[in-house]
Amino acid sequence: MKEWGAGVASPPLFHFHYNFYMPKPFVVLTTFPANDIDSVDDFIEKLLMSRLCACVNKIKVESQYWWDNKIQKDPEYLLVVKTTDDKLQELETWIKKNHPYTVPEFIALNVERITEPYHEWLVRETR
Repeated sequence: MKEWGAGVASPPLFHFHYNFYMPKPFVVLTTFPANDIDSVDDFIEKLLMSRLCACVNKIKVESQYWWDNKIQKDPEYLLVVKTTDDKLQELETWIKKNHPYTVPEFIALNVERITEPYHEWLVRETR
């Protein structure tokens, strides 16, 4: 077997485990009102404690959107949630139940490439 390095293609991004199903990684996007930092931090902590995700990034953004036939402009936090396909439905239900918005954003993005160590960590932390 060749060593990875100069002149040899990089190692595969996925390691396929025989006789073991490796859940597929997903990134979920949702937004949260920025007017109460304690509420968003509490939401994130409870979400992590549920083990429906392994990581949440909180990014301050300004959102512009249609609501009640008017264009709205509000500061929000974009939450980037790292999870797996086997947790998606339960995660969606959890967000709908615990989110302060009437219509919370829930956008699930399939991850096309992921490093093996990160993928294994993601699966391990959502068990």
